[in-house]
Amino acid sequence: MNGGLPLFSPVYNVTEIPDLDDYIPYKSPTETYSYEFGGWYYNAECTTQALTGDSITSNTQLYALWIETQIGGYSITFVANGGTPIPDNLTNQTAIPDPLPSLSRAGLTFDGWRWGNSSAAVAVVPGEPIYADATIYAKWIVNLYNITYNSNGGSAVSSNIGVTAFPSPLPTSTKTGYTFAGWWNSNYTVQYLAGQTIKESLTVYAKWIANSYTVTWIENGGTPAPDDLTGVAALPATLPVITKTGYELDGWYFNSLFTGAPATGGQLITQNETLYAKFVRTLYVINYELDGGSNNLGNPDEYNVESPTITLLDPSKAGYAFGGWFSDAEKTTAITSIPTGTTGDITIYALFTLSETGYSITWVENGGTPEQTDLTNQNY
Repeated sequence: MNGGLPLFSPVYNVTEIPDLDDYIPYKSPTETYSYEFGGWYYNAECTTQALTGDSITSNTQLYALWIETQIGGYSITFVANGGTPIPDNLTNQTAIPDPLPSLSRAGLTFDGWRWGNSSAAVAVVPGEPIYADATIYAKWIVNLYNITYNSNGGSAVSSNIGVTAFPSPLPTSTKTGYTFAGWWNSNYTVQYLAGQTIKESLTVYAKWIANSYTVTWIENGGTPAPDDLTGVAALPATLPVITKTGYELDGWYFNSLFTGAPATGGQLITQNETLYAKFVRTLYVINYELDGGSNNLGNPDEYNVESPTITLLDPSKAGYAFGGWFSDAEKTTAITSIPTGTTGDITIYALFTLSETGYSITWVENGGTPEQTDLTNQNY
């Protein structure tokens, strides 16, 4: 009877198990445990149950199964594994509570309670009975997030997909004229570090510090001289405009040989720079007022500030003597040359006077009459 009562008398001369409902024993509780009859079994281990009407072919002994229950129930201990709120442990329980407590933990998803603390532990079922003190464990699944990098005008950086932390080392970006100063939140109050754990998907922003350089101007004779620059990352939006008599400014260059592309306004620089003004000679026109005469082919039509001194050659006019070149229409200021260093378009005026000797006129009558007298010293 395994400690139960009453002690039933043997049953003789039977070939099958009698009605077992007539044989229900009772086992007295102790101070600690109570007992519930769980049926009759053919073996002491109570693994093979006997049922009313089972055939038997030999003398048979049956064993009572007793289900032991701790008086007042059992304790249940919750191991939250970092989750909150931490549940209160329970006492005097006969079954798992239904519902079970739900927890939260930053960066992780709660995946229920388990009968062990390993990934393979069996899930705890709400409401299932317990027959001993129990410890159950919260299971957590690591959340995966995405990191998007906004380079703010720098070179592109690929996103991180399905991660729990920033990579180590962190990626970097480049931007002409600037120094990369790390990845930050949108208002640049929080900087993110290599290996830092994240608890949500993030967009991070490149922070740039403008590089600081000097710019020196070489005017090459132009005026006014621009002020040199310090602590700048780019050329000014409008480059200096300077002048030089006899020349036109043809841009600023990064070398004294004026090779390569000229500098442009607002252009970013990556080092200290010296810029050189390039000047080209202005070409001027010489206008000749000839008063009906013909210019000497040796007189040029144009010149520049560096042209050698131009000596003006005499023009010609039939019946007239050349009386000189003048710089004014009234012909009061005579000139004979255009000196080196002269600038501007010029108009010069030729003076002609009737020839004093004149010319001879000879008549050929070709048989006509009367015969004409030849003329001398004629101007018209």
